[in-house]
Amino acid sequence: MNTILSKILSHKLLSQKAKPGFTFMELILVIAILGTLMFGIGLAIKRNQERANVGLAKAGLRRLQESINFYHTDTDQYPAALGELMNNTANIKNWGGKYIEENKELIDPWKNKYQYMLTPEGSEHPYELFSYGRNGKKAPKSERISVWDAK
Repeated sequence: MNTILSKILSHKLLSQKAKPGFTFMELILVIAILGTLMFGIGLAIKRNQERANVGLAKAGLRRLQESINFYHTDTDQYPAALGELMNNTANIKNWGGKYIEENKELIDPWKNKYQYMLTPEGSEHPYELFSYGRNGKKAPKSERISVWDAK
């Protein structure tokens, strides 16, 4: 009897061949692993994009600073507004032509205007030139990217 039972069981086990493919649990596990990897890659890309934007803002500020310095060399004064680097709207004597070519040079990587203002005489710098950074106008002063810190 024992041999008959073993023959039946072995026959039944042999007839149940493994079907090709994945089980539901294996599929869920693979999806979870891929999701975790994609999330990590997305975070790394976002961090690198933010670093790149800060670098672009610093480079844009340095270009504007050079243009302001050329304006000052030609006219012996600083512009009242950044728009004066493109157009001589104030009819300044010795204005040397366009110091910047396009309005887009006045926009930071976060699509906000660079900020410029003359400072009172005796201040550390003759003007302030900065970007608010990624948070725009609502950003605290500590997040600003100043031309004087952009080295």
